[in-house]
Amino acid sequence: MEVPESEENGQAQNESSIPQTRGRK
Repeated sequence: MEVPESEENGQAQNESSIPQTRGRK
């Protein structure tokens, strides 16, 4: 969740971004 552009396009992919961002970190 450190990506500024992700906040706008992250809303839709928020559910898919949570597991991916957590796994990457």
